Amino acid sequence: MKSGSHARLLQRGPFLIQLVGFARRTFMVPRFASWDAFNLWLKEQCRKRQADVLRGYEEMIGQRLARDTDAMADLPAAPFDACDQAAGRVTSLDLVRYKTNDYPVPVAHRHRDVWILGYVHVVVTRLVELERIDRERRLIERRINAARFPAVKSLDGFDFKAIPGLNKMQVLELARCEWIERAENVIALGPSGTGKTHVALGLGLAACQKGLSVGFTTAATLVNELMEARDERRLLRLQKQMAGYKLLIIDELGFVPLSKTGAELLFEMTSQRYECGATQITSNLPFDEWTETFGSQRLTCALLDRLTHHVNILEMNGDSYQLGQSRARKDTAIN
Repeated sequence: MKSGSHARLLQRGPFLIQLVGFARRTFMVPRFASWDAFNLWLKEQCRKRQADVLRGYEEMIGQRLARDTDAMADLPAAPFDACDQAAGRVTSLDLVRYKTNDYPVPVAHRHRDVWILGYVHVVVTRLVELERIDRERRLIERRINAARFPAVKSLDGFDFKAIPGLNKMQVLELARCEWIERAENVIALGPSGTGKTHVALGLGLAACQKGLSVGFTTAATLVNELMEARDERRLLRLQKQMAGYKLLIIDELGFVPLSKTGAELLFEMTSQRYECGATQITSNLPFDEWTETFGSQRLTCALLDRLTHHVNILEMNGDSYQLGQSRARKDTAIN
């Protein structure tokens, strides 16, 4: 076997030598000290090859190159701008449409005819950015809908001058939502109509925009839901849902006295959220009158002990905020 293989190898020797030589000439190049030296070597190899004639052709490589070069168009005077050009018109929303997608443009271009230059990297980058913004917007809308706000209100629309006793800087600091991450509480106290619900909604909206889950309810509604869930043997599921919110807003605590069972269920729920989730409560009653709502001093003290352990209190005393807003709108309409 060994002698036979050696004989066959000797017979194929000239072919193998040619194959190795072809591989070396075609695929292997010597080492070079610099790119300039490498380019000079390539140029010399091309010059040598111009006198060769490829199989199937009668002309030399140099003759074909000269003929093809004469047929080529001249290079433009300016560098080639690798982009797709299209005509368009900017809308009143500062958008221009390119390939079925809308892109924002400077306000100064509004209602003007423009040329759209579709560079691959710019268009793709802008498109990805717009998709990310649109996805975040949809997520915020989904969180707002899940919160069940009675109305969507922001702190930008709140008139802090109407409630001089309210610490504006404190509210704006709360809007950063760091207290929610620390599982602290906010309690807004003040007479009816002083904007407590508006501030609660504004802080809830800020939390939704920060990517946090929010739930909104009134104290009476929450207690009714807890009692119904207990009667229907689904109390644990509802308690788990309420405990899952990063921020739970309980509005109008103290407007309606609670039954003994309702007060105990509300206490149990707030205890489950203690140091696990942030809770925001609005009430028209000072703390020393909360016993009238819960009906038990012992239960009230235990509840306040948990709520006020890590708490930010908003004092919202003053004239009716809603009445002042109504008068301001009326005066504006008359003028």
